[in-house]
Amino acid sequence: MRIKDAIVKILEDGVRRNTKILTRDLDNSGYLGLGSNVMRSTVSAAVYGLSRDGKIQKHEKFGKGKNMYSKLGSFQPITDTFDVPTPSRSQVQAQVRQNFTSKDKFRESMFGVVRDALNAEFRTVSFHVDHAQTMHEHNEDAHHPDNFQIITQRDNNCKGSNSTKRMTFDQQKEYLENFSYAEAASISRDEPLDEPFVDLLIETLKSVYDV
Repeated sequence: MRIKDAIVKILEDGVRRNTKILTRDLDNSGYLGLGSNVMRSTVSAAVYGLSRDGKIQKHEKFGKGKNMYSKLGSFQPITDTFDVPTPSRSQVQAQVRQNFTSKDKFRESMFGVVRDALNAEFRTVSFHVDHAQTMHEHNEDAHHPDNFQIITQRDNNCKGSNSTKRMTFDQQKEYLENFSYAEAASISRDEPLDEPFVDLLIETLKSVYDV
């Protein structure tokens, strides 16, 4: 593998792992200037090289676009590790979604449909699609319909970044029904809760909850 390819691969892997990249991962020698066009998806407009002792070093850049290279010999040593920007939650989910089957995509979309319909019907609470095993603790592995459940915004905030055991569907149904009973009894509503519609939403959720 060329030095250039090795550096880019390690940078990209570091983004996916959300970890620091160690220069000791590189076992190559010689100087190499990298254009910012190679790096822009990982380290924005930064130019790095590889020193003869195998350490990544940052050096002065010049030019624009794919011609932005540094002058050989102008390396300025940096630390043995450097941070790669952390991908956002939505970016991680979009990346995982690329590997979803058609069934996975449908199930994910239906969780969103049920959540949105519940939020349109309820006045006293707001619902979220929650990752039972959190992305904070389990990264991209947490983003799958088998890990989804619907809970209130308040419960989601209380849960924070802590993982919990996913509710069975019977538990999920009871959870939503309890809020439905409370919502129906609320004196703050201008019109009655459409309970048959809420029941339909719960049955719809059942069809995609465990498949």
